[in-house]
Amino acid sequence: MGSVGDVTTQALAKRHRNRRAPRACQPCRSRKVRCDVTKTKTTCTNCRLDNKECVLPVSKRRHLGDRVLCSSFLEASHPQSPICDVIIDFADVNKAPTTSKTPIPTHRDHEEMRLGVFSISGNDLTMPQTTDIFGSSESMESWVNDFQLDMGTYPSPPYTAASEHYQTVLPPYIDALSKDISMEDREFLQSKGAFDLPDAPTRDLLLQAYIMWVHPLSPMLDLQGILAAVFSNGSKGRVSLLVFQSLLFAATAFSSSSLGYVDQRAARKAFYDRARLLHDFDIESDRLAITQSAVLLSFWEGDSTEVRDSYYWVGIATLHAASLGLNSDPTPESLEPSQRRAFKLTFWSLLIRDRLIAVTLRRPVQNTDSRLKQPMLLMEDFELESLFEALQDTSLVPDLKKDDLETLASCCMALGQLSEYIDKVLSSQYAPQTAQDASGHRPAVVSLVPRMVGPKHVDIKTCGNELQTWYTYLPFEVRRFQPGTVGADDEHKIVQVHKALLEGYYSMTLMTMYRPLLTPSQRRQIDTKMSNTAARLVMQATRSSTDVFGGLYAQNLIQFLPDTAIAVLEPAVVTHLVYSMSEDPDVREISFQKFYLCWRILLEFRKSYHIADTTIAMLNAAAQRLKENVGQSPLLSGGRAPTMDKTCASARPGAEVVNKVPFMGLVDNNKLVPFSTPEDIILDGLLNNQDDNPESCATDEILASEFVLDNDFDPLP
Repeated sequence: MGSVGDVTTQALAKRHRNRRAPRACQPCRSRKVRCDVTKTKTTCTNCRLDNKECVLPVSKRRHLGDRVLCSSFLEASHPQSPICDVIIDFADVNKAPTTSKTPIPTHRDHEEMRLGVFSISGNDLTMPQTTDIFGSSESMESWVNDFQLDMGTYPSPPYTAASEHYQTVLPPYIDALSKDISMEDREFLQSKGAFDLPDAPTRDLLLQAYIMWVHPLSPMLDLQGILAAVFSNGSKGRVSLLVFQSLLFAATAFSSSSLGYVDQRAARKAFYDRARLLHDFDIESDRLAITQSAVLLSFWEGDSTEVRDSYYWVGIATLHAASLGLNSDPTPESLEPSQRRAFKLTFWSLLIRDRLIAVTLRRPVQNTDSRLKQPMLLMEDFELESLFEALQDTSLVPDLKKDDLETLASCCMALGQLSEYIDKVLSSQYAPQTAQDASGHRPAVVSLVPRMVGPKHVDIKTCGNELQTWYTYLPFEVRRFQPGTVGADDEHKIVQVHKALLEGYYSMTLMTMYRPLLTPSQRRQIDTKMSNTAARLVMQATRSSTDVFGGLYAQNLIQFLPDTAIAVLEPAVVTHLVYSMSEDPDVREISFQKFYLCWRILLEFRKSYHIADTTIAMLNAAAQRLKENVGQSPLLSGGRAPTMDKTCASARPGAEVVNKVPFMGLVDNNKLVPFSTPEDIILDGLLNNQDDNPESCATDEILASEFVLDNDFDPLP
């Protein structure tokens, strides 16, 4: 015969038979009776009537049951949470208060609650035998305080600990990372060092290098805003992490030290990988910032097997620029003046970089939209007054004057104009061609090869006249001072380098235009006057670019030239190599000296740029071809053999390697370009020119005679 407690329990179970309790204590679970612990919030009715200890086990739902109750449940403004919903039936809690038949808790009950609402032991949660914890406001406040004190040491979920352990720490002047970045991506980027920034001295050294050697010809960033944010430690603004890491990378090529790495190339690779990873993981959502960072990442040329080279990053920047409409001039009311200025400077920085890389890599230009929609750069676009004040405040380049900034801005505007002529020359003189790679298994990248001139030689002459007229009317302040002239010694080295670059790019454009006309097939299609003019201008441009780079080499400034400067030196060094085989002893001696000077400059480029390896390999192959063809052509006979033997001495098997001898070995066959390139134009034309064409002979004589002419560029007749 059962007790009174058993009868009451059976009655309660029968009343709620059709409704399952959301949670049951351990005694009720073992007896398989309904438990109302979620309603009483303390000891269930069954355990109270039977005078048993009401033990509530921890939920087996591990993803949410690790934390039984959370503090938000106890706050009036946030009465529930997803974790609490698992064990508390808030539908019952939120009901309107009704008259409770439960006795009011005694003093002893409150004393038991003070000792701890929940006693954690093993996997069970023991609840004290009290009836109503919400009996009064005072008891409620006491219960809340005691609950929070006891739960303060309860373990947090695993993801909270992980977020604290992998918390990204960035300087105050860097924008906070987006919350959309997953924890896994953050952990990976942090493990790869993408969030690492150099210490203050190294950072300032790279900022100085960027200001002096990158920004003048790529003035797309708000430099004064970046300097204010960095040197105020974030109190005057913040900088995008992607843009700042890209800025630091672009500056590594011009740093005077290896920054603690093995060499300059290792430093550039480390900084490049950081910025590249940030770009790949979409750390930045601003398309303008992504475009600017891609332009800066185009300073990474990579080796011959790398896909993500300068051309790749220019393509990425071009895509984002097109999505922003940078190639069009927006209406004044559509953008703020600062945004319009940023759009304009970014567009022209990308356009200049695109044209120069197209010539350097002999690839088609990627930004083919007409630039007429975007106005030409003006002096007010550079905001030199605020930039000069920012430079003075930071003291990164203290000796740079405001007049020097104006000169640098003029050089940038002139280079923007020259880039338009480069586009005309490439579109009129060269055509894209796809060939197989060295292995022959897959197509190689598209390259530019000279067109067959035909009737278009008139257009070339017109373009040449326009180009020389442009150079003639350049402002005096952007013209390079000749060594030893008045003002040359007092000129700031930043201004000297950028003036020399502008003149070098002009010489490169001339050689790119006229060198295809010197091949035998092209000579037969143009008149004698045009052929002689092309020969004379090619040699003048060759000598001028050699003198420009020779002057920088004498002042130890070669390290501050960009990778595109190699495109200026390549055709010049090939021409000097050819004429180091001349029959005239004077021409032969002068050519070899200038060739050796260009070789030494290429070795300086090799310290920072992989593309210099390709040029040196090409010269090794060209020298070997010249040596093998000595005596086969009237132009390559006589006294040229001894010089060629000396030049290629180290290329012989078993020959002793001497540092002062230019060629250290022949290029591997799989690295040779399988199609004609602009470097081969003069070389192939001279090697294969065995006809008795009087026009060809006259052109050769003009080429040789140009070694004794002055450095001035003569206009086309």
